Formats: sequence, structure tokens, C-alpha cells
Amino acid sequence: MFPSSGSALAFLVAGSLLLSAMESGAAATGTPAPQSQQSAAAGAPTGLSIADVRVVEGDAGARSVEVVISLTPAAKAPVSAAYSTADGTASASSDYRAANGSVTFAPGEIVKRITLGVVGDTAVETDETLTITLANASGAALADGTGTVTIVNDDFAGRGPAVYEVRITYTGASGSMEGAQGCPTRQNGKVVMTGLLAGTENVAADDDITYSGVLQFEADIDMCEVTGPDGNTRLCAMRLIGSGPMNAELELRFDDRGGYIKVSKAPGGFLSDISGSCDAELLDGERALFPDRSMATIFNGLELPLPLRTLRVGQYADGGVLVEVLRVVRR
Repeated sequence: MFPSSGSALAFLVAGSLLLSAMESGAAATGTPAPQSQQSAAAGAPTGLSIADVRVVEGDAGARSVEVVISLTPAAKAPVSAAYSTADGTASASSDYRAANGSVTFAPGEIVKRITLGVVGDTAVETDETLTITLANASGAALADGTGTVTIVNDDFAGRGPAVYEVRITYTGASGSMEGAQGCPTRQNGKVVMTGLLAGTENVAADDDITYSGVLQFEADIDMCEVTGPDGNTRLCAMRLIGSGPMNAELELRFDDRGGYIKVSKAPGGFLSDISGSCDAELLDGERALFPDRSMATIFNGLELPLPLRTLRVGQYADGGVLVEVLRVVRR
């Protein structure tokens, strides 16, 4: 269910869902489509797409980032492709670990995730990029075979706006009929946004504080809806997968009214895949809404009851929503 505006939220000090202890090399994992799901584009050619992704660099050690590969529609036979990384402004010798390998989708699978490693440092520098490219596809065409990985700088010289590393997570399902008996949806879907937010905190006592930034958006969540023409209705499920950069504004209000967040798709590649047991009209309508105006985005326009004058490392959680300030980058 879409979180209510009165939900209490939680800040936990923890690592990012997409930032975990880095393994040597790279790994790929897959997710099968629920048996009830069908592609809205029946008969359409099967295509592979890879997402763009942003990851905060870190000051030391290593972090990992997951890059999403989607297969649309699900295939009845195995589909495979090779992948490899290449330098852009980031160098495999110092900024990330080069990786190559292959992924294979079993019949019915629609998502794979490749894990790449990035190396932290304390150098003040611009954001750096590398590419990950799919090749030698078997069983499907390459719809979008190149993804860009942006390593986000988190080191700054001198004074400036406060900067925090954050993560916002929703676990559950969505949709206008979510919670109705018999909804054929997964209840463990996730929508996650991670990255840096910056804002000027030296303001008058009666001024709100706004933090903004570009966050990495990752969604794999189901929506419960009603489908069927001529009054012959039934509950149906849509699975929404999304990955890419989102502009975010988080406002903390001065008078203890809590916070408010707005998000919208940022420039850059955004991967989205929507399928399910709903009729074609509903599926096409949701494709036109996602991610900016979709209920499945969860956080857009969400009231956050954060009893904070400024962001700080800590925790607030309730109703399937978890907001985390992971660390102070600059204050």
C-alpha cells in the first residue's frame, strides 16, 4: 500500500542497499517473473537493455554497485549475453575494478544484476564515468546495449552547503487496489533511492531547509489494479522495474511539520520495464506515468514526519518506509 502521510519514518546507520562489501571481480544474479505475469507486447521481439547507474565513491576501501539488465518480454528459451567494462573518465587502474563475463536468463526470467566494484579515495575531483557494454547476445536482440556507471565524487575543498549520503527505501507493494483480498502481488517489492543531498543550513529560524541532489533510483515492485472490460472485472498485478537517475528535493520544515520529498526523472538513461496480468490499456497507461507520476515511485510528494531542524545521522521508520542518513560528507 502507498505509505500514508502520517507514517513515521526511520533513519538507520547502515550501508546502502546498492553499496556493499565489494567482492573480487563481478557477479550476476537473476529474478524470475511471477507465473501470472504476461508481456503487454505479445509477439514483440525480445530485447535486452542495460541501465545507467550512479554510485557514491566513498573515501577509502571498496564499494559495489549493481547494474540492472532487463529482458523484455520474458523468453521461453534461455537468453544470454556477454558484458565488459571500459574506461571513460574513470580508470580501471585506480577508480574501479574492470570486469567481464556473461549473463544467462532462464526461461521466464526478466531481470539480471551485475555487481561491479569501485574504489574510494579522498581526492577532490569531478564525477567519473565508465561504460559497461553487452555483446554477443543469443536468443534476443540488444535494445540498449550500453550502460554508463557514474562514480559520484564525495570530496570537497573548503566550506559550502552541507552534504549528506542518504538512502530511502520502501518495502511492500503499491497500486489503487493494494490491500484488497486476493491481490496477486508480491509484498516484498522494493523502491530504493541512494546518493548525496546538499543544502544550505545557515538560514533564518523561520525558514525551511531544502536539500537537493541526483539520486540513483531502483525499483522492483508490484502494483495491484482492477482490469477487465464490460464490467467483467478482476484483480490484476503489474510488475514495475526501473533503474536510473532521479532529481530529488527533500524539504525540512522549520515548525515541526516534518519533511516533504519530490522526485523527477533526471537527464540520462532510465531503464523501465512494465509487465503483468493487467490488460494492455492499463499496462500502456502505467508506462506513460512511470516513473515521474506513478504510484509505484512511492516517494514523489510523500510527507515525511521528520522531527529534525537539519539532517543528521539517525533513524526514523514506519509503514514500510525507511529513510537513512548514512553519513555526513560535509557540514
